[in-house]
Amino acid sequence: LRGALFEAHARDESGYRDEGGHKQMWEAARDLAFEKPRIPGDVLMRMMGRGRRDGARERAFPQIDEKLEALISTMAQVLVVEVFAMGTFAWGEALLSDPELSAAPKAAGDLIRYIRSDESPHVEYLRTALSELRARRLRTLAGGEIAGRTVVDGILHRVLEAVTRERPKQQRDDVRRDLVAALQAQGR
Repeated sequence: LRGALFEAHARDESGYRDEGGHKQMWEAARDLAFEKPRIPGDVLMRMMGRGRRDGARERAFPQIDEKLEALISTMAQVLVVEVFAMGTFAWGEALLSDPELSAAPKAAGDLIRYIRSDESPHVEYLRTALSELRARRLRTLAGGEIAGRTVVDGILHRVLEAVTRERPKQQRDDVRRDLVAALQAQGR
């Protein structure tokens, strides 16, 4: 996984050397549709929120190897992001393909369709790998076993909890903080 599928997935998303990835494809689609709008550099990062929490992550399953738990957690997080992104693809494709809104509806929409088709194998390899782990028994550090279903379902539950509850709250808090700072900077 680490040297092959994970590497290919990372290259699809962010590009490799002089080849662009999905990030650059989204930007190209936006630039085609809206004729290179002026976008402040920090917009994407603000939309994504704070990202990772500071400090050590509390382990959900300390009875298994830490590297195995981290691998399963990473796979679950990426799978959830990919599944939630499907709505973004539908929105982006509809918006950028609309000739009323887009300067290049065919080219911009096609770029989003290409990204969407690239995402299908990402979802499938993650789904397959997590399903395989879920169907097995995992060895504990003490020499026992724990049901893969318990570990995978527990980790997926934590990831979904973070995405659906914690992240929106963090984003609201960040917007409030930014608005207060902007108003204070204007002397209000």
